[in-house]
Amino acid sequence: MTHDLQQLCKAQGTAQISVSKAGELIFDQRYIDSPIDVFAVQKGIVSILIGIAEARYFSNGSMR
Repeated sequence: MTHDLQQLCKAQGTAQISVSKAGELIFDQRYIDSPIDVFAVQKGIVSILIGIAEARYFSNGSMR
């Protein structure tokens, strides 16, 4: 799995990836040494969380 994940990250231009399972870090790799701006990534994650919250709690005007 690790080798396939490394190849995928390099092909996609991933800067850094960390994967944890049950609270244990199982994969941590950095492909770019210089710092990058992660503001756009943070906005995307917040947007996803808001969408999940809206779908879960505000659909049909009632809370589940």
